[in-house]
Amino acid sequence: MNNSVSAIGIAAMLALTGTGCTTGGEPRGGADGRLFTKIQANPDVIAALGGAPCTPSATERCKVTITKIVPDPAKPDIAYCLAVAPQVDVKFKDGPPRETHKVVVWELSLASLDGRPLSFHATNGLVFHNQTKPDHVGNGKHGDGTPGNKDADKYNVTVKRNQPLDKSSYLPVVLWGTPGKEELCAAVDPKIVNEN
Repeated sequence: MNNSVSAIGIAAMLALTGTGCTTGGEPRGGADGRLFTKIQANPDVIAALGGAPCTPSATERCKVTITKIVPDPAKPDIAYCLAVAPQVDVKFKDGPPRETHKVVVWELSLASLDGRPLSFHATNGLVFHNQTKPDHVGNGKHGDGTPGNKDADKYNVTVKRNQPLDKSSYLPVVLWGTPGKEELCAAVDPKIVNEN
């Protein structure tokens, strides 16, 4: 994946309509010349895969659930990767001292799928949108936020305390495959909410 624009475009192709998991029509061309296929999935199925909202702490990471989708059982070799991230409810301490920033860590539920490695995109592992105010610092990076940790199945972002109930939506950008041959997992866009 050479640029974040194509990553955003393909990741957003997951449609939350229809029943079951099916593909829609012929593959279409993306802005970078790659082909993508629209995947339709039942929203109740997606919600169940995402699980309960995550309340990050020093010990709790927000799990991104990885699932394989086979739209046509008669063609088991045609499969797609789906990354479902939870809503993140960020709670800040009033002190002392008063918390103004918090590191939130996301972790993939699997390190590989069908023998192919999974990893967050190195510089755009999470893409934020629909923000009234930016509530994060930078784009984040690989690892769990501790010095020297650069695990590609983890991604950390520093979240800012702007005001209560600030919300933004985000997309996890997850790569499936070896470098140069990776595909992008389809994704949905849950929210990050400042609870206080």
